[in-house]
Amino acid sequence: MITKLKKLYSSLFQQVKNSNQTIRDVKANSAEVVWAHVFHDTIKGRKWLQELALSPGRMACNYSLLFVLTKILINCKPKRIIEFGLGETSKLISAFINNELSQSIHHIIEHDKEWISFFLDNHSLSQNSKIIECSLVVNNNASPHYSYNHLAEKITSDYDVYIIDGPFGSKQNSRLDIISIAERFNANDQFIIIFDDCQREGEKQTVAELIKVIEKRGITVHKGLYSGDKDQIVIATNKFRFITSL
Repeated sequence: MITKLKKLYSSLFQQVKNSNQTIRDVKANSAEVVWAHVFHDTIKGRKWLQELALSPGRMACNYSLLFVLTKILINCKPKRIIEFGLGETSKLISAFINNELSQSIHHIIEHDKEWISFFLDNHSLSQNSKIIECSLVVNNNASPHYSYNHLAEKITSDYDVYIIDGPFGSKQNSRLDIISIAERFNANDQFIIIFDDCQREGEKQTVAELIKVIEKRGITVHKGLYSGDKDQIVIATNKFRFITSL
């Protein structure tokens, strides 16, 4: 009898768990549809942007990320941009440089040679966009996670915008490379960090640690959440505070 009850409770628990997951998926998908409309409204009046071939979803960026990045490029006009991971956002930033931000510099950290080759065979980037190939290593400190090999040697300057969408995520302490970069920030620095995939626990952990590191540097930052079928957390200094609540 006890065994039967345990099986029944286990079955009911699994049903509730699956139901909750389904509800979260429905909410996320509904939010993504809304963000798609908001994004397309945001780019009205820029024919070159409306004609840009973008393919969001699945492993690529989603519409909430496209929206917040577009608003940053339009309103903040960053001079120096770096992103971890080559993809749809690279195309968006490059198009802005070609059309509105001709003085801006755009660096892309990417580990996959084959993906770089495939991407460049099918898409062109601005002359001010540079792909920096950086292989991956597995770091086993605390918990296994991927890092870019010798990244600090390849990033020797500061940026206005940091987009964290690589390397591959991990269950804990995901995408920790930004921590060592933040440890070099100065109190007067003004910047925006967009951290993708923050619906996952590993990314949430890193964001929490990142904010601690930044604040220890004497920098006040503000945080905003954008949720579609994936979540982004935006961290901004006082100058760009408005970006956290668009």
